[in-house]
Amino acid sequence: MTKARLRKLIRKHGLAAREPEILKLADEGLRLLTRPAARLRAGASKFGGLPDLPRGTPWPTCGKRPLMFLAQINIKDVAAAHSEFYWPIRDGLLSFFYDVAEQPWGGSPKDRDGWRIFYTPARTALKPLPLPKGVGKGTYETAPVPQRAISFQKVLTIPPHDNLLVNQVIVREAEQKRYFDLWYEYVNPLDESHHQWGGWPTTIQDDLELNCQLTWHGVEDPFGMEKWNGRGEPKMDPRTPYLTLGASRWKLLLQIASDDDLGLIFGDEGNIYFCATAETIALSEFKEVWVELQCA
Repeated sequence: MTKARLRKLIRKHGLAAREPEILKLADEGLRLLTRPAARLRAGASKFGGLPDLPRGTPWPTCGKRPLMFLAQINIKDVAAAHSEFYWPIRDGLLSFFYDVAEQPWGGSPKDRDGWRIFYTPARTALKPLPLPKGVGKGTYETAPVPQRAISFQKVLTIPPHDNLLVNQVIVREAEQKRYFDLWYEYVNPLDESHHQWGGWPTTIQDDLELNCQLTWHGVEDPFGMEKWNGRGEPKMDPRTPYLTLGASRWKLLLQIASDDDLGLIFGDEGNIYFCATAETIALSEFKEVWVELQCA
């Protein structure tokens, strides 16, 4: 996933005339590599184990069911791994929780209680948050994620073939087909599952940013076939054309793949994507946050 490889594939797939536009859309991200780690400093980037949070932080729940702690990312680790990586927050800790038991897909506004992101400013005293009752006993859905340290590797990402920005730049049908072939060979979405921070997501199904924008604003099942208009066509929510204009506000925070080392399987060995709007990232509030699960 380098610029040299991307240039080579652009020409291989007959898109040399579109090379400047494609390279302009390309965005840097960080691939997350993991290794076992019995002990880590408080606030270190990691998957699993116990979350490091301020004393007295309540464990997040969906109803009465505890959410599963998946990962925490120290923003200083991100900056150290990639000094040119643009991120409006320069330090602090982001902690990610998800309802592993029910695995909400993010296709309904009702799913919004199925995840949580905590932002802890730098220089805050941190303590491991003890597991709540019922976690760590019984089934896979209640087993805590094993602790693994994270290291970061720079990657150059390109937007998925069905992204709105791609369709604005590449409008001819024949070129859109060639871009799909380029994107598929470049990222291998089904053969190369990986964890990623920032950049463009490796999606498996629909336009992630658009789905986040529509569902966050209350559109039910935006890409589903559950609502029909009587003419054999999906029924569109009347707000969709207007809301679509704001889809580019949504940015990938963290992509987590199904991973045997973490004991995580999302759907049929898919990915989950934690996303937030550019505004909520800049303000460090993480109120406009959405998660989607995609699998083959």
